[in-house]
Amino acid sequence: MDMNTPQAIDVLRQFTQRFGDGGLVHSGRLRSFLSDYLPEARREVQALVLAAEEGAFRSLSAATERDATLEVDRLASNLETNHGLRPDIAMWAVRVWAASLGKGADPGIYVPATQSRPPASPQAPDSATLDWISVSSGFGRPVTSP
Repeated sequence: MDMNTPQAIDVLRQFTQRFGDGGLVHSGRLRSFLSDYLPEARREVQALVLAAEEGAFRSLSAATERDATLEVDRLASNLETNHGLRPDIAMWAVRVWAASLGKGADPGIYVPATQSRPPASPQAPDSATLDWISVSSGFGRPVTSP
């Protein structure tokens, strides 16, 4: 992200200390607070507000230190799916929330809970071994009776 991440963490800490979870009842209060302190970071403010609307504060506050990383991954995935955020922006927003609540390291050194690998490419069956068509197999040369 373009903005100063430690500054965003500090502003979220100020917000949660001042208003607690009651300040998140209406996202407008959070948006206004963040916009006042981070006026040049409109995209980042939007991402942080959407993360709050997805339950980042409550989920991460309730998470144990061990479960916080899994919760970060889950929340970031929800932001991508439900709000169409780019993966890097979604992950940044949730990491900033986690760091502001003392549930995660600085977002720059975060390691995902699970290393996702791209699915393996399916191998095309050898056409010489295919003999007949059925629901559970491919197709090839028809079987002829001797």
